[in-house]
Amino acid sequence: MKERQRWRSEEDSLLHAYVKRYGPREWNLVSQRMNKALDRDPKSCAERWKNYLKPGIKKGSLSEDEQRLVINLQEKYGNRWKKIAAQVPGTTAKRLSKWWEVYREKQDKLKDRKERTIAESANTIEEGKYDHILETFAEKYMQRQKQLATPGSCNLPTIAAMPSGLPLPISFSMPTSS
Repeated sequence: MKERQRWRSEEDSLLHAYVKRYGPREWNLVSQRMNKALDRDPKSCAERWKNYLKPGIKKGSLSEDEQRLVINLQEKYGNRWKKIAAQVPGTTAKRLSKWWEVYREKQDKLKDRKERTIAESANTIEEGKYDHILETFAEKYMQRQKQLATPGSCNLPTIAAMPSGLPLPISFSMPTSS
């Protein structure tokens, strides 16, 4: 198979001259009729004309209205791009199918990004779900400890003053008699 090469402007002008003289048909006769060897197969010549050189073919991106129209028509007809292209002036089936591929890829990326963001925020909420309760509990516990640690007391909290579920202190200090 031959290596694909870019179309040169001389080849494009040769195709324009051929179509002007013979019309857009009998592509296998381009080289014979134009007295110049065109190193392209007939199918390639026809595709080049139909998708790029034919007058009325728009170049550049689709307008927002055209994009909405293509989305609606694709929803209605599926991937019948020739049928869709017939209803979108200045476009070809090939161009619309390429545009649709890119559009779908972008939509999939956006969807993945949103799903990841939602999952990450849900994980963050789960991880920090009880943080405020723990902080409040710790503050109250420390306040009780400060109240109990006044001078002259034996620094032993009573069982009633201990938060439930916490072990009793293992070591404590006894006041010494002097």
